[in-house]
Amino acid sequence: MNEIVSDVTVVDELFIPAGKKFIEYHPLYEQQGNATPHWDLFYREDVQYELYWVGCILVCSKGPPQHKVLVKSVTLEHEIQQAIITDMNTDGEENEDFIAIISDVNIYFFAFNGHDAARALPFHDAVMFPLKPGILLHKKDSSKPDARQSYPSVTVLHPLDEFSYLSIGNTSKDVVLDNSYKIIDVIIKDDVRMLVTFSFSSNHLSFWRISRNSPTSNQTSVPHAPIDHIEGLKSQIGFTPNSSRYCTSKVVHNNNNSKQQLHRERTPSQNLSLYHHSIPTMAMEYSNQTTILSVTRYPELVTTANFNLLKVYEEVTESTEGLKCLIAETYQGSNYIAVLQPSTLSVKCFIVSDNLDVSDANHFSLQGVDIGYVSSSRYLVVIAPSGYVYLYDGPNKLIRLQFSVRDNAEKPISKKQRQRSSSEDILTCNITQTLLSGFLLREANDSIKYCSLPTVANNNLIRTFLGYVRYLLSPELENTLYYNIVAAYFKDTNQSISDIFKQTILLYLGIENSTINAHTITLYDSNVRRTRHSQVNEDWEFVLNTMKDSVLNCDFGLPPLEDLSLKNTSPASQPHPKLPDNGKLIVKALHCLYSEYSLCVEKTTYCKDIASLILVISSYGRYGEYLECYTKLYPDLKPLITDTSSDTEEYNSEGSKIWSLREGLISILGGTALPQPIEVVSGLSRNTELVIILLCVISSTPITRKVIRYLNANSGTVDTVAKAIKSYKTTHEKLLVAMKTLGVECKDIHSLPVCMQLPLLDVLYEAHCNPPPNLPQSSYHIINRTDVVKEPDPSFLKCTQKVLSNPIKNVDDGMPFVSPTLELRFTEDQRINEVAKMFSSANPVKIMVQKKESMTDTEYVDQQELMLFNKTKRTMAIPIGRALFTYATYTMTLTEAITIPDINISGKALPRGNTVNLDLEIPPDMTHWAEFHSGVATGLRIDPLLSDIDSQWIVYNRPPDLNNKHAGFLLALGLSGHLKKLSSRNVHDYLCQRHKFTSIGLLLGLGVANRSTQDETITKLFSIHIPALLPPTAVPLELDHLVQTSAIAGLGLLYTGSAHRRMAEILLEEIGRQPGPEMENAEDREGYSLVSGFSLGLVLLGMGNNNLPGLDDLKLTDRLYKYIHGGRRHQETPQQINSFRVWEGPMTNTTISSIGAVVALGLTFLKTGNLNIAKTLSAPHTEFLLEGVRPDMLLVRIICYGMIMWDSILPTTSWIESLVPQVLEDCLDNILSEGSSRSSLVTSDPCTAFPCTITILAGGCFALALRFAGTQNNAAFKTLYFYLKRIYSLTCDYSHCAGYSKDLAEMCLICTLVACSIVMAGSGNLVLLRLIRKLRKRIITTNILEHNQVTYGCHMAIHMSLGLLFLGGGRYTLRRDNDAIAALFISFFPIFQTCQDDNTYHLQALRYLWVIATEPRLLITIDEDTNKPAYVPIEIHVSPDIGPRDKIIVRKVFTPVMLPEYTTLKQVKVSGDRYWPITITDVEKLKSGLMYVKKRTGHLEYKDDPEGNINLLNRTFGDKYTGSVVDTVRTFSKNHKIILFTEWFCEPSDSHAVSESVLFCKNQLIDCILKEKTHFLTYFLTLYRVIKHVERVPLPTLAQDLRVLLGFYSDTRSSAIPQNMLTLLKIRLEDSFNDDVMPSVDTDLHLNNFLTAASASLFYSRSSPACSTMQKEVLEDIFMKNTVSQSTIEKFSHLLFSAGV
Repeated sequence: MNEIVSDVTVVDELFIPAGKKFIEYHPLYEQQGNATPHWDLFYREDVQYELYWVGCILVCSKGPPQHKVLVKSVTLEHEIQQAIITDMNTDGEENEDFIAIISDVNIYFFAFNGHDAARALPFHDAVMFPLKPGILLHKKDSSKPDARQSYPSVTVLHPLDEFSYLSIGNTSKDVVLDNSYKIIDVIIKDDVRMLVTFSFSSNHLSFWRISRNSPTSNQTSVPHAPIDHIEGLKSQIGFTPNSSRYCTSKVVHNNNNSKQQLHRERTPSQNLSLYHHSIPTMAMEYSNQTTILSVTRYPELVTTANFNLLKVYEEVTESTEGLKCLIAETYQGSNYIAVLQPSTLSVKCFIVSDNLDVSDANHFSLQGVDIGYVSSSRYLVVIAPSGYVYLYDGPNKLIRLQFSVRDNAEKPISKKQRQRSSSEDILTCNITQTLLSGFLLREANDSIKYCSLPTVANNNLIRTFLGYVRYLLSPELENTLYYNIVAAYFKDTNQSISDIFKQTILLYLGIENSTINAHTITLYDSNVRRTRHSQVNEDWEFVLNTMKDSVLNCDFGLPPLEDLSLKNTSPASQPHPKLPDNGKLIVKALHCLYSEYSLCVEKTTYCKDIASLILVISSYGRYGEYLECYTKLYPDLKPLITDTSSDTEEYNSEGSKIWSLREGLISILGGTALPQPIEVVSGLSRNTELVIILLCVISSTPITRKVIRYLNANSGTVDTVAKAIKSYKTTHEKLLVAMKTLGVECKDIHSLPVCMQLPLLDVLYEAHCNPPPNLPQSSYHIINRTDVVKEPDPSFLKCTQKVLSNPIKNVDDGMPFVSPTLELRFTEDQRINEVAKMFSSANPVKIMVQKKESMTDTEYVDQQELMLFNKTKRTMAIPIGRALFTYATYTMTLTEAITIPDINISGKALPRGNTVNLDLEIPPDMTHWAEFHSGVATGLRIDPLLSDIDSQWIVYNRPPDLNNKHAGFLLALGLSGHLKKLSSRNVHDYLCQRHKFTSIGLLLGLGVANRSTQDETITKLFSIHIPALLPPTAVPLELDHLVQTSAIAGLGLLYTGSAHRRMAEILLEEIGRQPGPEMENAEDREGYSLVSGFSLGLVLLGMGNNNLPGLDDLKLTDRLYKYIHGGRRHQETPQQINSFRVWEGPMTNTTISSIGAVVALGLTFLKTGNLNIAKTLSAPHTEFLLEGVRPDMLLVRIICYGMIMWDSILPTTSWIESLVPQVLEDCLDNILSEGSSRSSLVTSDPCTAFPCTITILAGGCFALALRFAGTQNNAAFKTLYFYLKRIYSLTCDYSHCAGYSKDLAEMCLICTLVACSIVMAGSGNLVLLRLIRKLRKRIITTNILEHNQVTYGCHMAIHMSLGLLFLGGGRYTLRRDNDAIAALFISFFPIFQTCQDDNTYHLQALRYLWVIATEPRLLITIDEDTNKPAYVPIEIHVSPDIGPRDKIIVRKVFTPVMLPEYTTLKQVKVSGDRYWPITITDVEKLKSGLMYVKKRTGHLEYKDDPEGNINLLNRTFGDKYTGSVVDTVRTFSKNHKIILFTEWFCEPSDSHAVSESVLFCKNQLIDCILKEKTHFLTYFLTLYRVIKHVERVPLPTLAQDLRVLLGFYSDTRSSAIPQNMLTLLKIRLEDSFNDDVMPSVDTDLHLNNFLTAASASLFYSRSSPACSTMQKEVLEDIFMKNTVSQSTIEKFSHLLFSAGV
């Protein structure tokens, strides 16, 4: 059939690349000479990018063709050969877009975020293809081998990755494309990636499927390639492993901003220079500054494959000249590859199957000389040999555009001429580029025309309807209707898509419509649109002929052209045509479309048009059920029904009713069955499916398979939702989980009609008020409670650097921090500053000595020095307490050098202020341990969670000469766990220095850092320092005794809880180790034995009741019993040699071994409750036996007794007093009585009774403290504080005590003081702080040689107690597991040192093992809105420490608060009325120490309003209120929409008195703000209008929605909607919809018309005071809607005020 060619419409809009005008402003543009300009277009996420380059200058712009914006400009040294935009893979993250440029022998990468890189090309004359991600480089002339690269094609995923080859995976071994292949193109669309190649050897055109290799498969060997060729290349270029060749190129860019680097750790060998540039504006303000980029040239031998090729099709072709390939998609979604073959003037199209295969059997051919693909419209644009442009959908010809690209279009080309002519002889224009919505045509004179095409394929209305047609009828009919719509839309794009939609359906059914007019088909551009003219009939006939001419020869069912009437005749004047048999199914598809669109507010504007179309078709087809349904819904559409008075045949309803979605929802809520199932089509009826399932979830209808009866087909979605919500109980939990399962977001709910939204939003509001725990994170975003799942910010807990206590500037005293936790917890007093002053050791000590008249100047100076000496003992004990106070309070940077503060032992005499120095004869090593403690305190300040500390950083902070400070710093790093990163070589270097304190700190630090690991390397290290672990023939090293003691302690820590047989045996022997020859092992034996007992107890920690395999033969209990009570020594080993100076005989020396054996028993049987072992450690019951036990030994035995009988400890005085034997009761009564009532008559020997009684009490207090360590138990603290005061009174009055018991009383005093601090750790208790400050001030100004009970150890204990009260800056407290109890017992061992260098009984370095027991349990609440800490009342549910575990104790406290142990914590709940409630049951969420809360609107924080008197509830907004409502609201809300509403509607104007509406708005504003439900006001507005207008303007569609709403609330009480509103709505609805006949209306009530509804509600609000509670909510929520613009608000406010509101 001959084509009818219309007049040619020339596209007169020239396309000029935007880069052409941008590049003219470049300062180097004139230097480019006659360089040829190039440009190309790319698309990234539907945004058009343009690359334009001339010579060595390139500019990149983005945006539509007429409004492009400059993005980036680049200037290189050499001419640019090619440029593309592609995305590259960046370390497994989201792909990043890069501009790739080939210039000279280099390739450059420029990212849009500023990251740039450059590298050498693997071969010359390369061409690039984008791969997504990555690029493909191919050698243009692959037949010429390159000396640098044996592969003609390589790929790269990232700019810093090595080049990889393209492997072919269909052979047994990986091979690559050889030099005989030429890459034609890479075609990519979504997941389809195809490589098109041509083989010179076989003349085959091949299609390869490109697949991405996994990262593990990339590590392959060199593919099948000539190895000798590679070796030849190496020798040819002189390649050696350490050689490289260099050349440089220069890059000039237009900005000199700070450089940004692009990192890639796995390719460190590449030498790259990276830089950043950008153009801030379009002014093209180029900078004259340049940056030189040096590029390393070196041969790259590719050894990996990122992509794999699989050949899917090949065919023989004659030539590749002019060959063009692209991938396109049909309307049905099928992909096909179109290959233009100019030699045959044909386009061969291959269908791509689902598995990405291409078959010759599944293809079709078209005639054409050029092709293009418009992705948005899915049109294949083909220029036919005749010169005309056609649009195809796959094989189907849709439209012939009235545009000829030949000079003589009226002269068709003959077949003979076509065979002997090439495409260049025929074609004078070609398709240069295809755009998203059109294409570019290049004419013979090189001018480019831009042609845009209308888009139909992606229209939601068309696609949804045609989807229903495909589901109900057939895909063929879907295609037919789609082609009709495309043809009609091309005729006149001035018509709306809904009009085109209606006309096409009516034309297909043969129904004439007065609105249908035939328009010309015109090719239009962005500026020119054709109007109808005289060629209407010719154009319409052309469309029909074009459709019939297609390959499928589809019949669209259009009426003949001569039968179409263009007159506006009424439907009644035309005879009724007979509709096709599928007419009713068409109506059913429209009915499904109407139901789906009626559930989307944004699409309800189409509903009335769809209903009118259904009525017209139903009237012609006599479908009575549809007529009945839609005439009730839209009475005003009755005139569309044709007049049937002359017809004898009645409308046939066939006795059946169509399904109604609203009726179905009402049945669902009522639990009844439907007469007809609801049509739910997967992928099309999403809103219908969501509404049905979600309403079932929130209603009483069970979510089971019974729900499927409401659907037309079985849906697996129902089963998935039912399974997901099965384990949840509350309705709002089920709804949130169902929404998560279905992928429903807030925008999906807000798109539903008002009456469908309200039930769902009501349940979500309930979830907002009471958020359930343990839901997916996205669920909390839906209910606007992100505070429940907000990730804590660790930086909030970082301390700011500020010196608190040091008045001297630039002097570090070890406390340069301000802890936010301390400032938040203690704001009402100055305790923090007081503590900081007491811990300052860098300032001179203030000395004030009163000079008596008889005192000479020398005596006065001696007294000053004496006082300075006594205060110096206190100063040197400060660092060990400061370590507790500043623990983990400092987050440093790695480049920062650690500074350890000095110990200032000088003084300042007051009032003159002169300096006093110690000139007395003092021990030379008096400050050694003080310096060691200062180093430990400094190291413990570092956050233990800092992961960047490594061996290099530790060595970086090593001083040139080892000192005691650095030794302590090493111990601190071990305590924090950082020392395990120290390399073995550096450990060896440290130990080889033979520095005593360094060896102590390093050995003990390594043991703590590798605790419980049994590391063999560390064990060997310890063995060198422990003679008992050396082989018999080994020569022991001459080691200091304290170093050996540290090694023993580290060994116990290394094997903690292991029950290691060999270690247990060695440590058991070491407890009773005898002195060696001469004075070897004869000094400080008590301390060595004690540490051995500690280590043995750690190895067997808490395992005493277990049958330990392999340890039975050791008879641990018996041997330890002998160590305690005496007996014959264990059989000596042959190697043991008795000392020549110390003779002990065959019996055990209990003075040395007893204390170590006691602690070993206590730790081994920790918490076991073994009564037999405990009895051996209890206090003797007779005075005779008591005389045989040293008081200090008795103290330790009582503590170990309590550790064994753990569960029997009670926080009462009766339990402690039960430890005292009956023989000492009279002494106990004397001690516990007040000072004036004490009796000096004691029946027992006072020299025995008093020391034993007081030590038993102190030991019981210490055991009680360990039992309640870190719990801040009030009963335990009261008990301990009671005994602390009694013992303190004894130290103040010695009249009733033996003289030698003064030091003992002091020991018991500090033991009890430490016990109180252990219980109250981290609490900052003010009562205990006052007592500590009082005890700290005790300085005795007597002769140095006289007896002084305030020793160095006393000051150490006092400062440790002070530090415990503020542990870790008030953020940390103590744990109570076995490891923690053992660490506390060792650290706070109650026998303290007497002087600075005393280590006789206890090694001072062990005083820091408390770090093992620390745990951050401080909970701070953060206001989510302000991101600042807030005081919030919370309820802590915890299981009791004593008593039945199933009982729950509720503690009501304010944050910040120290939480109980996590093992006993059940939940934390935010209480009170100022913050929204949160319940957290997952303890892991609380371990960060931060919890976000959300403050209710209308309340102030507790710090600003402690009593709650300044909230909106206590303000009266009535007639007598004279204040500013706006100012009040601004105090409590920062929402500008609420403030705007308050200004306009809650403040009376100057010309009007306070009206009822203003009072109403003011009263309701408070309720909405406080309950935070302002988003409901828009919906209340709709309901209010219904209540006011339902009698006058009843809407049937609205009535059904209201029935659904009231059906949901029939047995459910709303938490957000006022109940009186629902009741009034029900009454009005029943009164108004009793009649079947509804008056006609011209308006429809949707959210899009909410402004009109709001104004109407105001006009009728005055006469209805009952609805006054609703009006304000309605008005307010108007401005809560995000779609309301400022101009709309102003117009609406003017309308309201002009109406007198």
